[in-house]
Amino acid sequence: IPVIFLLLQELLSREKKQKHAQAFSLLGTTFFAFTPWHIHFSRGGFEATVALFLFAIGLWSILVYARTLQRRYLIGAIIPWVLSAYTYNFYRIFALLSFAVVVGLSVWTKIRVRDIVIGGGIFLLLLLPIILFSFTAAGQLRFLQTSAFSENPIWYDFLWPAGNISIFIHNYLSFFSITYLFHVGDQINRHQVQDFGLLYLWQLPFIILGMYTLIKTKNWVFKLVVLFLLLVGPLTVSITRPSPHSLRLLIATIPYTILTLWGLKFFCEQKIRFKKLLLVGIFFLAFWQFALYLDAYFIRYPKMALHDWGSVCKELAFSVAKYSSYDHIMID
Repeated sequence: IPVIFLLLQELLSREKKQKHAQAFSLLGTTFFAFTPWHIHFSRGGFEATVALFLFAIGLWSILVYARTLQRRYLIGAIIPWVLSAYTYNFYRIFALLSFAVVVGLSVWTKIRVRDIVIGGGIFLLLLLPIILFSFTAAGQLRFLQTSAFSENPIWYDFLWPAGNISIFIHNYLSFFSITYLFHVGDQINRHQVQDFGLLYLWQLPFIILGMYTLIKTKNWVFKLVVLFLLLVGPLTVSITRPSPHSLRLLIATIPYTILTLWGLKFFCEQKIRFKKLLLVGIFFLAFWQFALYLDAYFIRYPKMALHDWGSVCKELAFSVAKYSSYDHIMID
């Protein structure tokens, strides 16, 4: 959460009108902290949350490097991005793509190409063990288990790559479904509270406003960061099943937080009648939806998702303990 604050502050500070940048950064950080998508996975102790933390540190650090050209910030981006790749599979691809964008930008910006070349060498050297492992049978096993193309009907073989492209596009678009984001999530009980989306419904109009202002803004760094996280993230997980998959795309919590904040900032800057009254109404709506989420999360969810979190393991252990005459008991 503090890293998100630093990231937002770094992005907002690049605006020509820096009025209330710190206050808006704090507000955006609050949105991030209270988002169901973030709450659910951070409290569950998923390794994807650790990887998100590491990647966010690297993202903030590379933005500071681009502004200051201090090499320590470049190293401060490389090390966390490498660690994120070792922490969660998604970042094996996404961290590489992120650094590839940095290398591309170094050619036509003030970023020192020499620094990036040396940094890229260190980056690839540190990733070399995991890259080599990915080409082994053991390294490919997880991908083969989750590949979106591994269970195609026979006719797909005759129409390839058209059939696979169709699956890929369908999976990619599913990550942007309003129903998925704001209503039912990915329908995996370990990933969400039933009948609750990953984001609050009150965020939707502000996300739309945020996209509108994103297109118009001349802050190309801000635009690039948000669009890269929002559009490239789903590309790397659209080759897997099931799709959509909220855990694999946990990185999307950052761009949706930024868009919500950007839309609210745009709304606050407009001259609208009864604006303060509308803001008060939005605050109470947000508070009400958060209260409903807490009730669902702490009261209903533990009962409805018992089996998904292995609640029967204790009963199972006591049951099989009766068969003491056996040396081994296999559970399929």
